[in-house]
Amino acid sequence: MVECHCGCRAIVRISWTSANPGRRFFCCPNTGYDCGFFMWVDTPMFNRASVDGLLKLKINAEANLKAKTKEARMWKMLMLSSWVLFVTYVLFT
Repeated sequence: MVECHCGCRAIVRISWTSANPGRRFFCCPNTGYDCGFFMWVDTPMFNRASVDGLLKLKINAEANLKAKTKEARMWKMLMLSSWVLFVTYVLFT
């Protein structure tokens, strides 16, 4: 049995945040007055949800990199074309 700072028996709740999905913690049972007690019940672990989230971030980062590379290539070709046109104009006018 775990007691909070105000002497009440702490209750177990489940975290639904993206940082700690499904992780259990002890907290104060008083909803009107919270003594600030907080303690994790279980240790953090890399569950399937965390792995899926990391995989999604990796896929998004790779897609973003591919798009930025394509955009950089387009700007490079545009700059090269403008210089070719400029040199052609200067030489033949």
